[in-house]
Amino acid sequence: MCGSAFVSRPGEPIVLTLEGEVNEPIGARECDPVLRIDTGDGQTRIAPPPRVGTLVSARVVHSYDEPGTYTVTAHRASRCKQPAPGGGTEPEYDDSARITVTVTD
Repeated sequence: MCGSAFVSRPGEPIVLTLEGEVNEPIGARECDPVLRIDTGDGQTRIAPPPRVGTLVSARVVHSYDEPGTYTVTAHRASRCKQPAPGGGTEPEYDDSARITVTVTD
């Protein structure tokens, strides 16, 4: 995940980008991948469900109304109803990445 700025002022837009590869875990079934960005101020943006086995990106333009320090969290997960058996080169995943954005007055 990356951001166009890590320091901003209230109302200034910041571009948040999340990239990843979404693979269906070997042997898993009924997977419903999640790709989500929590902006740290109570707003969550969810990308449309990505097709399995593709490179994906989500881009959000966001601005903060109040000064403060915000932790932006990107989350991706495979979310399979039928888990994969042990082993395999594409295991189930549930990853998060974080960046901090400081909004100054």
